[in-house]
Amino acid sequence: MGNEAHHSRLAKEKREAAADEFGKGRYTVVGDLSLKAIEQAIEAAATKEGRHFHVNPKTAHAQRVKWAKENFPQIATDLDVV
Repeated sequence: MGNEAHHSRLAKEKREAAADEFGKGRYTVVGDLSLKAIEQAIEAAATKEGRHFHVNPKTAHAQRVKWAKENFPQIATDLDVV
């Protein structure tokens, strides 16, 4: 299981890759990497509470979004857009 630093590093890497792909015009890849970057950022924040959503892959996405909306309500609309 990753810790905060691990998930933060992955989020940054995926964000940078998304920006690079955007410059190349590969927009479907941008969308995929952006979503993955956001999920890693949520995982990083959740590790501070001992939460690790990726241990249950079937429900991980839904649980990440639910947790993020409860803990960061100011980003709820943006998460829905993504």
